[in-house]
Amino acid sequence: MACLKIVSKLPQMIEKLSVSTSVYTLACTQCNSFGFQRLSTSASYKTSNRDHLPPKEKDDSHYSGSFISWKSVIAAAGVGTFALYALKEMMKTKDANIAATKQVVIGKADLGGDWVLIDHHGDKRSNLDFTGQWVLLYFGFTFCPDICPEQMEKLVETVDRIDDDPSLPNVTPIFITLDPERDTPVLLARYVSEFSPKVIGMTGTKEQIAAAAKAYRIYYSAGPKDEENDYIVDHSIIQYLVDPEGNFCEYFGQNKTASEVYHGAKKHMKEWIKEHPMTKTSSK
Repeated sequence: MACLKIVSKLPQMIEKLSVSTSVYTLACTQCNSFGFQRLSTSASYKTSNRDHLPPKEKDDSHYSGSFISWKSVIAAAGVGTFALYALKEMMKTKDANIAATKQVVIGKADLGGDWVLIDHHGDKRSNLDFTGQWVLLYFGFTFCPDICPEQMEKLVETVDRIDDDPSLPNVTPIFITLDPERDTPVLLARYVSEFSPKVIGMTGTKEQIAAAAKAYRIYYSAGPKDEENDYIVDHSIIQYLVDPEGNFCEYFGQNKTASEVYHGAKKHMKEWIKEHPMTKTSSK
């Protein structure tokens, strides 16, 4: 738009420039008619020596007419217009890239993945065994003195509320230990039975547990052992909702109540069911 305004005013500017040039030429002609001589710019030359100087050769390198032509105006306008268009397109691309990056950052977290473990019955299980089921997943260890029991109670309460809701399919609660050295299948069976027969306990080798924890970005670290070889495992305190296709859906932190987890899970389950009307899930 700025370039078009400048182009529209160029004829007036050229006309003014031509008038100024004519005035200057007329003034010089009048001065010559009265015998005025141009003063020398160098103090080393005298006026009398000017007659002995060779005449200056005509410099044809400079254009004697107007220094602006319509061709140059059109070319400049075209270049300016193209530059503005290119800049505008570059800004659009940049904004689109930023928006896409923001969408990835603030969208659903890249969590979840394949895992292979041993359940509290001693059977080999994997995440594929739970395809078609909603899963509420929690990582902890059976020797945890207080936090894990609280989270397990919250887990079971949430699952019971979902199972009692006729508008929602059932949810399978899974407890994965972060202490495979001590949490054997037998010990896990005793532990999960204290909370609910619905809970499935999972253990495995150190490598298998590490792979499962990495998939959900769980931090865990075993502390130093005391005189009785007892130790505490520091770990993330999070529950994960996994949809029937095995994809991570939502996570709930330590401070979320059972009611908040229930309503949060219900919202995501309703949305998922609406988007997958033909998909069968475990139901009442």
